[in-house]
Amino acid sequence: MPERAGFWRRAIAFVIDGLIVGLALQSVAVIAFPLSNARIQASSGIERVSCRNLTAPPPGIAIPSDFGANFSKDCRWNILGFDTAHTITVGRFTRDGIITKTASVTVFADDQGLPIRGFSLDILLGPLFILLRLLSDGRKGSPGRRLCKVRLLAVSGGDDVPPPRAKLTLRYFVFALPGAPSWLLSFYAGLYPSFALLQGSFVLILVGSSALAGLAFIWALFAIIRGRDAFYDVAAGTTARRAVQ
Repeated sequence: MPERAGFWRRAIAFVIDGLIVGLALQSVAVIAFPLSNARIQASSGIERVSCRNLTAPPPGIAIPSDFGANFSKDCRWNILGFDTAHTITVGRFTRDGIITKTASVTVFADDQGLPIRGFSLDILLGPLFILLRLLSDGRKGSPGRRLCKVRLLAVSGGDDVPPPRAKLTLRYFVFALPGAPSWLLSFYAGLYPSFALLQGSFVLILVGSSALAGLAFIWALFAIIRGRDAFYDVAAGTTARRAVQ
């Protein structure tokens, strides 16, 4: 069995693959943003962001009278001069001694700065990243893995035998499971932004699910740093090793 792939090698491969997926989504947004009248947007990847404060929220945003909004801003994202996203954020900033609290809602905006119902391609970043790794790990690996000389192997296989499809599917199912609840909640909040989501149990559920995903990330991170297989590799019988060629 080849030498185990180290933390930095795997981290750089992870970032490379993430940038590839993010730039692909932005490329789609460059075309879809103007064709959809800003209803399809993306702000992931490498872009330029410009924001300006508004004196008042634009018409069309239902703000509860008791919310006490005291700031609003207009932000645009572009890559190479092509707009890919345009949002309006309305929120409340409060300070109690040294403690500051911010609650805000962000909605999509058209070219005139008016709120619209839209869809952010950014929510697809995680699923497409997993799909890229799932489809490529059965061969020579994703672009990031190839550049960093990392191969995913079956523990019970040979030195250059990729895992079978069943093991790969199990690996990425377990990999995605801790983050699935927070992803679904974020997906819903992105489709239906509302000040009502800032109250009640939604925030508590979102914080709890995000904490679960964070703990799973830290657990996997510590395992990799200590030279061990992460929990999703243990479950699937796979291991990340340095490529022999």
